[in-house]
Amino acid sequence: MKHFTFLFLILLLPLFVNAQITLYSRFVTEPVNYVTDQAGVLAQYEEDQLNDKLRNFEDSTSNQLFIYVAESLRANDLEDFSREIFNKWGIGQKDKNNGILIAIFIDDRKYRIQIGYGLEAALPSELCKQIQDEFIGPHFKQKNYYEGIHAGVDKLIYYSRHEYTPPTAFERMQTPILVTFLIGLVILAINLASLKKWNNQPKRKQKYLLLGVSFLGGAAILTVIAVFVTESPYALVPLLLGAFAEILLCTVINDKDDIKYDNESDIEYDRRMLRQRSRSSNDSSSDSFSGGGGGRSGSGGSSSSW
Repeated sequence: MKHFTFLFLILLLPLFVNAQITLYSRFVTEPVNYVTDQAGVLAQYEEDQLNDKLRNFEDSTSNQLFIYVAESLRANDLEDFSREIFNKWGIGQKDKNNGILIAIFIDDRKYRIQIGYGLEAALPSELCKQIQDEFIGPHFKQKNYYEGIHAGVDKLIYYSRHEYTPPTAFERMQTPILVTFLIGLVILAINLASLKKWNNQPKRKQKYLLLGVSFLGGAAILTVIAVFVTESPYALVPLLLGAFAEILLCTVINDKDDIKYDNESDIEYDRRMLRQRSRSSNDSSSDSFSGGGGGRSGSGGSSSSW
């Protein structure tokens, strides 16, 4: 009986292997249209709209854009698997290599834009990443797959027809520079409001005012110059240091204990400090604990046990 069972399993093995091969290679079949949705996340009318758009795109440019949606990568590498699908389907014209594939894997929450050699100049990796992060990904996070695919397709079609201009160094750094500058500006405003504590020392107040403005203004100017000269994220360092200097200045402005006043002689300073210490000592002694007040007790009260 055992031998019969073993023989039966051996006979079934080719069928099992063939089923696994078919399961893992379903994508190799020729697509019947521009959109292949094996995960069932698109309604039929949504597929029809995308197919019409992509057919018009090929008719007007000869470029081909295919969409493949599956449930899972099945442990395959995203880039290798997308390239394999692209090459098996032969997306794009053979003499132009002008194909685009959007491969989406729902359960893995991963997707990739695969570009043919002929469109790599028009659709560089940097641009594809921007399209994914700004136009496709936000919709996918809300499970709005059609909206994400439609937005990505529109951008890919647009940039395949128009020359893409990479953002300048200043454009890339614009947001972090603005945020850091606003933080420094808020701290500067706090410093300016705190300077009223130094009204009895006009020279020192003026010095702190100039330092506050110089720290932030000088750092902002150096940062802008560094951005255009180096085109590096390190160009933000001067502005970060300027904001940090504003924080240090804030602690100095708001701490005027034991500081010598303008035009105050050493003798006057010593006398003022002596008076201050004397007041602190008197306040401390008046608040100290001196024991009981001398009262007496008789039989009043209560006792208990447990």
